[in-house]
Amino acid sequence: MENNNIGQVAPAPVQAQTVTVVKNNFWKGFFVGIFTVILLGVLWVVGTFFLLTTTVNSGLDEARAKGALASVKANLASTRAQAELYYDASADGSYAGVCESDPVVAQTLASVKGQALVSNVVCFADKDSYVITAAVKSMDDSVQTVCVDSTGRSLAVAGDKPASDADYVCQGSF
Repeated sequence: MENNNIGQVAPAPVQAQTVTVVKNNFWKGFFVGIFTVILLGVLWVVGTFFLLTTTVNSGLDEARAKGALASVKANLASTRAQAELYYDASADGSYAGVCESDPVVAQTLASVKGQALVSNVVCFADKDSYVITAAVKSMDDSVQTVCVDSTGRSLAVAGDKPASDADYVCQGSF
């Protein structure tokens, strides 16, 4: 009889190969899964951080604009009181020169002009009256004009409405 199995190799046990393959695939999948969960967690935290940062920054910008408007209103109100002191102290009972000659008024106007959101600060005075205006820009690019005058008016109106030397009273309504 002839031997038909000459030169043939007996097959390796199938079960041992399968266990090895399953074992290697298990650890590979386990580490990929862990890495994926960690990556998703980090992305979630970073995304939440940027969302909160954007929300907080927009709130801070709005608060900054409101603070600038309140500061200008307070500064111009104090200027009105100082202009009355200037009028009482002048020899002829006049407001003329209050914008330039009174150091407190000049310093307050310079302070108002130096604020970031303020533009178009105007002061006019003659013997009997004065008017001071300052335009304040808000975060939505709208402008409010804050005005004080010798009649005692102090108001903020929408739009850039500077004072003129022809009319020494605040224009607009409360």
